[in-house]
Amino acid sequence: MFNSYICPLHTKGILVGDYIADFVIDGKIILEIKSVSKLNASHQAQAMHYLAATGYRLAILLNFGQGSLEQRRIVK
Repeated sequence: MFNSYICPLHTKGILVGDYIADFVIDGKIILEIKSVSKLNASHQAQAMHYLAATGYRLAILLNFGQGSLEQRRIVK
């Protein structure tokens, strides 16, 4: 069973909605799972937006869409 984590999104101190994260580790790190041919700038930008909206400082992108695991660490 796949469990998601719901993170409240705030903009200028106002709750604007929820973001459903793949995983949140220790209440500090967003872990995004992808299955694409290659991670690109739009995936990194998406992670940066998630960090800005949630107030977290670290996101990790894991891509299982290639022959080997591709990972990126995104720090706000």
